Amino acid sequence: MSIASTLGLVALCSLMSFQEGKTMNTNKEVVSELYELLNTRQLDQLDRIVDSNCEGPNGEKGAEGFEHTVAPIIAAFPDIHWTLEDLIAEGDRVVVRWEWVGTFKAAFRGVPPTGKRMTNHAIGIYQLRDGKILRSWLETDRLGFLQQLGVVPENVSPGVAPKPAPVQN
Repeated sequence: MSIASTLGLVALCSLMSFQEGKTMNTNKEVVSELYELLNTRQLDQLDRIVDSNCEGPNGEKGAEGFEHTVAPIIAAFPDIHWTLEDLIAEGDRVVVRWEWVGTFKAAFRGVPPTGKRMTNHAIGIYQLRDGKILRSWLETDRLGFLQQLGVVPENVSPGVAPKPAPVQN
C-alpha cells in the first residue's frame, strides 16, 4: 500500500470517527431538548424531536403518543421538574439518568393527591434516527414512587420464608 493510500485511509477513518462523534453529540442535544420541553410544558413542540414512528406504551405513535405518556404525570405533579444527572451517547442511543421533583396535587391513576413534595429517579434509553427519538425505554424507581404515593408501606421488610417440606423417599 502506498503512503498516499495509507494517508487517505487514515483521513477517511478520522472523518468517519468525527461524523460519529458529531451524531452522538447531536443525539445528546435532542434528548436534552426533550427534557427542556417537558420542564417548560412545551408539549406541542415534541413533534420536532419525536419520530412519527415512535410508539408509546399504549400503541400511540409519534409526538401524540409521547405526550399521552407524560401528560398524566404532569397533570398530577404540575410543578414537576426533571434534572438530568448523566447523559451518555453511544452510536444511535442516548442514556440519561434523571431525577424529578414535584408536588402531588391531582389524582394519579386513582390515587388521591397528598400535597406532598415527591422525588423519583430513573434511567432512560433513547434510540434516535435522523435527529429524532425513534424508541425509548424507561426504568424508574417504582417502589420508591409507590411508597411516596402512600400505596405501599415505607418500611417494607422481607417476610420469613416457609420451611421446606421434608423430602420423602
